[in-house]
Amino acid sequence: MDALTTARRVLRWSAEPDGPPPTGTLTGLAALGAPDPVTVHTLRWATGAASARIGAGEPPLGDAGGASPAALMLAAAIGGRAQPELSGRLLDAVPPVRLTRRDAGWAECVARHAVAGPAMSAEPPAGGAAPELVEKLLTASPLTMVLHRPAAPDGVAAGRNALNRLLTRPGGAAVLVRACAAPSADALVLRWRAQVLDQLRQERPAVLLDVYVGAFLWHRSGWDAAVEAARRDLTGRPSPHTVAVLLYWLPMLRADDDEQRRHGLGLRIEERIASGSGDPAAPGTTIAGRILLDRTWYRPVLDLVRRHRASLTIPGGG
Repeated sequence: MDALTTARRVLRWSAEPDGPPPTGTLTGLAALGAPDPVTVHTLRWATGAASARIGAGEPPLGDAGGASPAALMLAAAIGGRAQPELSGRLLDAVPPVRLTRRDAGWAECVARHAVAGPAMSAEPPAGGAAPELVEKLLTASPLTMVLHRPAAPDGVAAGRNALNRLLTRPGGAAVLVRACAAPSADALVLRWRAQVLDQLRQERPAVLLDVYVGAFLWHRSGWDAAVEAARRDLTGRPSPHTVAVLLYWLPMLRADDDEQRRHGLGLRIEERIASGSGDPAAPGTTIAGRILLDRTWYRPVLDLVRRHRASLTIPGGG
């Protein structure tokens, strides 16, 4: 087995991940820069599967350009994680993605996320790779930093830059909504999503509410379980995950408060609906205007967050 074989095995796993990523050797690393036709086909297939899975469309996020062999380097590094020093050097050699105001870079981002996304979502992340390898993997994949979390300790600025650019791409907001609506067992992921959601609250309220609608429609049982676990945990000293769950819902509570302040009536959202007062804001940008948001579901969640909001601070926000 050589590095190309290792990379192909990880690429095939990434399309239908089950368990940890496969492992292999890292001999013949130079071949990753000039892959054979079978490996090129496998990379294209895995990228297409990822694009469909995250809803990036075709061409992915509007970029008709091709992807470089960099995703193969990520795949080989993940598969070769039992050789952490060599895998680390391989990830160090991955060139950064340049996201321009034009289309360039987004097909590359999707190709890298095709590998890094499933690896980061595995348990443990990247199959138990050394922590520094995990952070290097995130650094090499801007889209994964947006949809999963930025690299520690200094990746937040890069994550925000990629987020802002993603929101300008065709289908970019839908990709973000699909990812951010899902619960996560990783507190760091939820803390990052709280930052994303609070930014959306201030800049793109319709996209913010799309996320919470998606949480209700697509992941209701998962969020029910996460919130109930947090509720039980709050009887003692809360775990980092419990705090992260509350932080995730804090932007919605703030949006609710914003609506009430705008009206200046001191009425709760459901009371305004019952009274027929409506909301003069643009359609789709208010909680009251979202009929798919079941207030009997979200109201107890917001009430829980409200009771503990004095101790909650969104990282990088407030």
